[in-house]
Amino acid sequence: MRNWGILGAIILVLLLSMTLMVGCPMETDFSIDIVDVTPSVYPGENATLQALTTPGASCDIEVHYKSGLSEASGLYTKTADSDGYVSWTWKVGTNTTPGSWDIVVSASYGSQTDSATTQLIVEPFEEEPPSITFSIEIVYVDSPVNAGANATLQAQTTPGASCDITVYYKSGVSTASGLYPKTADSDGYVSWTWKVGTRTTPGSWRIVVSASYDSQTASDTIYFTVQ
Repeated sequence: MRNWGILGAIILVLLLSMTLMVGCPMETDFSIDIVDVTPSVYPGENATLQALTTPGASCDIEVHYKSGLSEASGLYTKTADSDGYVSWTWKVGTNTTPGSWDIVVSASYGSQTDSATTQLIVEPFEEEPPSITFSIEIVYVDSPVNAGANATLQAQTTPGASCDITVYYKSGVSTASGLYPKTADSDGYVSWTWKVGTRTTPGSWRIVVSASYDSQTASDTIYFTVQ
């Protein structure tokens, strides 16, 4: 009888184990695989990468250039879609060093994590891109202007350029309140309006506008008449 009792206990334990195994399926292998990537790009072009993982997984991407991690706006955390696909598109900076650069994608789902690595080739230009001449051009100025009245000057340069203006009278450089440094707008335009002093000597007076952008500088000169 004792043997039958022991045997029954063993059978009960086995049945319980099988029940638990049926109720709790085994954990499948978790992974992320890169399925497509733009093979090569030139600086200034867009690149795209697509990966496949578990649907709903949280996915990240890092692009390692010579200068460090890319901060392109398209490289942010995403969630894999219902089929497990996730993709990123980003702009390769115009100043990116040509070469073969690592891309690392990672995914997490619950306590599971995985990553995969590939490379993006940034091609050098076969010829140096044409240099753009930096300049500032005066497009309008009030002239003639009466002493005591307002004068306006408008110039055009590269959008975002830092611009300054100097008005030279017989008495010296004008200190009118409207003559201060400005930044060119999104179309490259910049303008100043200032009051011509009531005691300004009548005549033709020089105005110099200057601009700077990165390491480039430019200037333009015009004369206006005070009467």
